[in-house]
Amino acid sequence: MTKPTNGRWGQIRDQVVSTPELKERYEHTKRAVVITRRILMQIDAERERAGLSKAELARRIGTSPSVVRRIFSSKAGNPTLRTMLGMLDVLGIDLQLRPMKQHRRSTLVADERPGATRRGAAL
Repeated sequence: MTKPTNGRWGQIRDQVVSTPELKERYEHTKRAVVITRRILMQIDAERERAGLSKAELARRIGTSPSVVRRIFSSKAGNPTLRTMLGMLDVLGIDLQLRPMKQHRRSTLVADERPGATRRGAAL
């Protein structure tokens, strides 16, 4: 009997995650998609508060309306950083970064830097 999954992410995970390394990569990708979606939802809410249509936002950042519509409607959209920064600028939103909790930051830094280890990795 197949064990039950938890929605779409659970189904994907069960299909592709067979080793600890793949599981870690999957979890990293999942976090990135969730964070991107949250940011896009906030940008879209601000766009609506500002009274801008998606077409007008697209015009102001120098892209086509279909690109902006796709960015906001796709559940797994992956816009470029330049596009996101353009939208933030047009809407007058300031982006602030802050360090993650120490244990997650060390893990992510080690994963992103070739040859780095989890212990002693720093930003």
